[in-house]
Amino acid sequence: MSDSSKGVKHIYGQIDRDYGAKMFMTPPEEDGDIFMLNFMKYKEVADYANEDGEEISGMEADDRYNPTEILHKIGAEVMFIGLVVEQIGNQSPKWDRIGTVRYASRKSFTEMQNRSDFKEKHVHKAAGMSETFICCGLPMEDVVSGPIGSQMIGIRPIVSVSAHRVLEGTSVEDLKKALLAGVSHMEARGARVGKWFAVEGTIIGDGRGYDINCYDQYASQEDFHAVREAMQADPACAPLFDGVKVDSYTVLVRPNSDKIGPRI
Repeated sequence: MSDSSKGVKHIYGQIDRDYGAKMFMTPPEEDGDIFMLNFMKYKEVADYANEDGEEISGMEADDRYNPTEILHKIGAEVMFIGLVVEQIGNQSPKWDRIGTVRYASRKSFTEMQNRSDFKEKHVHKAAGMSETFICCGLPMEDVVSGPIGSQMIGIRPIVSVSAHRVLEGTSVEDLKKALLAGVSHMEARGARVGKWFAVEGTIIGDGRGYDINCYDQYASQEDFHAVREAMQADPACAPLFDGVKVDSYTVLVRPNSDKIGPRI
């Protein structure tokens, strides 16, 4: 992916150029589905530079961006979208919305940046977005969870969406064990493991890379906090709450659409 004159300019985050080049150069036989988790923070008022027009919020500008039609053209699909209702742990940036897109290949994502129709749409994203992280990953197939692809219907649960990265002295396996230790506490409150992803790169962010993304379903915010309290008292989950060992963002989302995990 490029932010040169050929492609769109991503002014709301730092591009990992090495990972972008790897995505673009991935051989077709090694490429395939990739899931991209977007943490989004909006400007209070959209900035259209020198353009005259009505004053709208950053979120309204992003609504105008909405590239769903273009995504369909390249075989991509919006898998998850919703507003953040609560943020736990790291409070800066303070995220507003979460979106997740499944691309048919890494290369299709990088090539999209140069499409003329995407550039036209991207004007709105650039005007409205203050900051974003985009974590790119693949499902952790060894973690028992529901299938991907069934549209959410009926009651809309609270979904906990999190991004975790290990710090010096902690391994990804340590992180995974701590997360798995929390599953019994989730099940005790009727919560469900949605889908967990192994992050292979953070294409846009603030320079930090992440290791695991989790989507888990709860019937209510109260249930989430009850589970979190139980996990905090469990030594096996301790690394998740130790800022020296693990750095995490966790947000609670009321999804408008969710094709990531099973329903409660």
